Amino acid sequence: TETRERPELEEERAQLIVQANDNRKQLRDIENKILEVLYTSKGNILEDENAIKVLSSSKVVANEISEKQNIAIESKKKIDESRLPYLQVAAYVGVLFFVISELSHVNHMYQYSLTWFINLFCNSIDLADKSEELDERLDSIKDHMTQSLYQSVARGIYHEDRYLFSFLLCANILKYNGTISEEDWTQYVATIGLKDKEIRPETLENFVTNIKQKIVEVAAVCPPLQAVADSVNANAEAWYNLCTDPTKNVFEQELPDGLELSLFKKLTTFCVLDSKNLIQNMHRFIDTSIGAKYTRVPLPDIHKAYVDSSCTIPIVFILGDTADPCHLIYGLAARLNIVGKRLQFICLGAGKEKKAEDLLKEGIQAGNWVILQNCHMVPHWLPTLEFMCEGLDDETANADFRLWITTKETKHFPIPILQNCIKA
Repeated sequence: TETRERPELEEERAQLIVQANDNRKQLRDIENKILEVLYTSKGNILEDENAIKVLSSSKVVANEISEKQNIAIESKKKIDESRLPYLQVAAYVGVLFFVISELSHVNHMYQYSLTWFINLFCNSIDLADKSEELDERLDSIKDHMTQSLYQSVARGIYHEDRYLFSFLLCANILKYNGTISEEDWTQYVATIGLKDKEIRPETLENFVTNIKQKIVEVAAVCPPLQAVADSVNANAEAWYNLCTDPTKNVFEQELPDGLELSLFKKLTTFCVLDSKNLIQNMHRFIDTSIGAKYTRVPLPDIHKAYVDSSCTIPIVFILGDTADPCHLIYGLAARLNIVGKRLQFICLGAGKEKKAEDLLKEGIQAGNWVILQNCHMVPHWLPTLEFMCEGLDDETANADFRLWITTKETKHFPIPILQNCIKA
């Protein structure tokens, strides 16, 4: 952040480091010179005129260097103070990166490289709203980066995984800013681990029957919810009404018996009391905590995928139960006048690997668009595709070349392509 926003600070800091190293070297040289004089001097050193001159001049130079060092230390302190807000942004962005790094545990296809992430961050720095106020400017960068990351990742993952991603993004942001403590998170995970069956509060009797033992178990692993357990036992009807009213956002309602819980403790509570509406409650928690924009499903944007890609960065569609996206690619190609031989496609299957390689080689040179459909059908050929993608270079590939790939989920799909592609 600092390098792009305040390059002069980074340059000055680098100069101070070089200067400090030079000063230390000069001091070592002076020390060695003094030692040499003391070693070679014969007789009374106070009568050695040359030795006295050397020692006197060394003392003057050493004092000058020490003064420079003190000035440099003060300058470095001021620079570090100026850098601190930018380092805080870097720490925040680091939290975002580790969120998407964990997604590969959800699905092998959800891979993202640090290079891809840094490019996204640099774009946010360039595109975020400008402001003369530093705090406003940095908040704008953080907000733009968070939204860009959500949009970019949510477009490229399956619908059923989007709420999980939104929740992980929300929870980690709240953990970063201190709203959720590590203890809160540990207790939440332990509570979720106890949810062995879904609580369906269709009737008060059913609610009471299912919940009383469960809430005792939860209070055992999450002591702050003991007050909830006591309230549920004493006032089950009020909790039942709160859980079963579809018009009420439980995060905006007062709790029975005047209980006061943080939003996250409320989420933990209603994960147990109303597990049937777990997704809805997570949705409401995210909306209330970081905004509804992080639960909205981003619309497909084939043109943005094209703009974000390049001749060395392919676009990958991870196919689910939705329609094949090739008609979107054809529509964009028509609008950009990529027609005739400039638009090549092949539906992969046994025996078509050589033709696909030829289309790629030709496309790289001529600047064609190449569409490889159903890459999951040829797992044995995917290492060859990986090798060809790794060989793409800005200097040798035509700038107009684009590689479009469609594939279903497969463990065989090369991780380097997934990490560096644009997922649409």
